[in-house]
Amino acid sequence: NVSKDYRLGKQTVKALRGINLAIERGELVAITGASGSGKSTLLQIIGCLDQPTSGSVVIESKETTNLRDSQLSQLRQNTIGFVFQSFYLQPFLQLSDNIAVPAMFTAKKKNLIDAKVTWLLQKVGLEEYANRLPKELSGGQIQRAAIARALINNPRIILADEPTGNLDSRSSHVIMEELANLHKKGNTIVMVTHNEHDAQRAHRII
Repeated sequence: NVSKDYRLGKQTVKALRGINLAIERGELVAITGASGSGKSTLLQIIGCLDQPTSGSVVIESKETTNLRDSQLSQLRQNTIGFVFQSFYLQPFLQLSDNIAVPAMFTAKKKNLIDAKVTWLLQKVGLEEYANRLPKELSGGQIQRAAIARALINNPRIILADEPTGNLDSRSSHVIMEELANLHKKGNTIVMVTHNEHDAQRAHRII
């Protein structure tokens, strides 16, 4: 029964109204809908980046709406990987450092983080670009880097907001294959998409 209201001046915008949704472990789910229908808001609430105005969000049997900020940060860090529509790579960091950023807030040793970054770069076919800045990469390469960064802390849940948005068909295919491979390995994936072909690859379309 999740609802989310935003205040815009004197107006109240109802982004979500009484959403009831259960996503099972290991599912690949697509969330679709018109622009402005609340898809990204729902994804952010699922990922504990935002709190609902009312209702509850339970992740792996843990009620999240009453957790402190530090507890929410730890839950996101240990459980959830995010692939944002805008990528959010730091323009002044080399690719390898960008991918390592989420792990820097953990207790992992630097040599272990570096080894994981190298492995992830190989997995997404970007090992030769490790020392490049984001401005030196194509849109498809940046999106693959965003997926690698989402995986650095071994999340069980991956949330992807328009993962193939603004990509050409070949790059889109590569990204969807990456997500499909992650799903086969047991990850739960929730994907917001406008792309009907991408949505059809999901177990369920919401």
